[in-house]
Amino acid sequence: MTEPINTAEMILSALPDDLALIDYDGLIRDGARGGKLTLMPRLDGDGTRILDYLPESQHEPFLEALRSARDTNEPASVELIVERGRVHIEARLVPQSEDLAVAIVRDITERRKTEARMHELAYVDSVTGLPNRALFLRELRRSMAVADRNGTMFALLNVDLDRFKRINDSLGHSVGDALLKSVAQRMERCLRPSDFVASAAAPANVAPNANNRIARLGGDEFIILLNGVNVRDVVETVAYRIREALLTPFHYQGRQFVVTPSIGVVIYPQDGADVDTLLMRADTAMYKAKSAGRNTLRFYDVDMDASALERLWLEEDLRRAISAGEFELYYQPKVSLRTGQINGAEALLRWQHPEHGFISPAKFIPVAEETGLIFDLGQWVVRRACQQLRQWQDDGLEFGPLSVNVSAEQFERVDVAEQILRAVWENGIVPQKLVVEITENLLMQDGADVHARLRALRAAGISLAMDDFGTGFSSLSYLQKFPLDALKIDRSFVMDLHHDEKRAAICAAIIAMASKLGLRVVAEGIEEEAQRAFLAEAGCDQGQGYLFSRPIPADEFEALVRSQPLVSAAPQATS
Repeated sequence: MTEPINTAEMILSALPDDLALIDYDGLIRDGARGGKLTLMPRLDGDGTRILDYLPESQHEPFLEALRSARDTNEPASVELIVERGRVHIEARLVPQSEDLAVAIVRDITERRKTEARMHELAYVDSVTGLPNRALFLRELRRSMAVADRNGTMFALLNVDLDRFKRINDSLGHSVGDALLKSVAQRMERCLRPSDFVASAAAPANVAPNANNRIARLGGDEFIILLNGVNVRDVVETVAYRIREALLTPFHYQGRQFVVTPSIGVVIYPQDGADVDTLLMRADTAMYKAKSAGRNTLRFYDVDMDASALERLWLEEDLRRAISAGEFELYYQPKVSLRTGQINGAEALLRWQHPEHGFISPAKFIPVAEETGLIFDLGQWVVRRACQQLRQWQDDGLEFGPLSVNVSAEQFERVDVAEQILRAVWENGIVPQKLVVEITENLLMQDGADVHARLRALRAAGISLAMDDFGTGFSSLSYLQKFPLDALKIDRSFVMDLHHDEKRAAICAAIIAMASKLGLRVVAEGIEEEAQRAFLAEAGCDQGQGYLFSRPIPADEFEALVRSQPLVSAAPQATS
């Protein structure tokens, strides 16, 4: 005989909920298994309490919701976390009479997981695990409200990594992302426990994250919120920690990198009363730090607004000037400190603006590097220098090799060596007539690709010189690992060396070391005869500076070479 169909049970088995009739003390008066929830055994209406199936920490929230349903005669809901936090349930309590209510219990674990994932996608940076811009802006507005209410201040640090773009461009985004993650971890360790914890703005069920003191705004730009800051010393201390933390080279898949930060700082409320103004001025201060030489810190001041506008028109005019042909190469002679004869020169870029006259390279080169315009400029410099060399070659002018500067950004291009060699071959000049000057920042990357490009140039006969030696962070090991031919002593060491024993000792040590390694030495910034005499006595090969000549146009340089010698021969070193 066929069993009769129990319609009620069929309906219940299709429901995602457990149902129970309970009194307002939580005792089960009647229960039915919905079939979906595995948290509790079948509710048989045996007089047990729902609380018997809940952890003790969840008893009071459940009873509070039950009392609310009784007192208001309106449904009440409560979310409970059970089984050691792994399961989330929602209990909806619907009053039925003065003594009883229906408890509708549903498993919402998957819903909470989905919400947490959506929150992560909306507010967490996928590369570093830090808060993203959206979450940071929520925290910034909350911090502004707290500061206004309590009459306190806070600081924002806009941290931008110097020359980071070349790593992504040359080595790929996987390397760049790994480096960003490591940078974020190091910077987070530099912060105080009370600094920005963005999870305060997150839903209550999202666990606090220790990394949430710092946010990534995008690209290589991070921002830090320091709550309760009222003295510059605190900001400077944090910035110093960050600079020191990043100074240690990063290692990834056999590669070594050093990145430095440019940091701009604003203080709330003195530097801006709204979000947009604060972020804009933090950005302005950061660019001021970059223009001051990078790897440094700048606090916002009102004069920077004018500088920001100047930088904006500078970038716009720089783009126009490249196509308008407003650039020119000047040439500064290099002089043998033994004979006094010109035996080389350096090609230096000059910009003659139609309205503002000559603009210093110190102003426009950093903008060109940051905007990527340095690639077009650098390529133009190499081509124009080779064209000028060919013209002088045809005119019978001999003075030694010509140096051109190639920036680290430009050199990270895969085809940079090909571009340089093509300019040499197309103009029919001897490769030995060209010297490529690079900086320590390039060598610090210590990548196989960089090494290969340097070797390709040197194998073709082009000499390589390290410019501004001693001003970066490089190790002496680079002098052995890379195919260099010459070192250039930075002008900061040459300046006042005849009055400063320490500077004199540094110059003498560099010259002696280079001599042992078989490298030529060029001293920059020679302005006085006493400096020339000391360097010549120490064995320095070449010098350049205002003592001999300023950078001059091509026709003036040619006339200068034809009127040699410039100075009398340097005294011979005594044993």
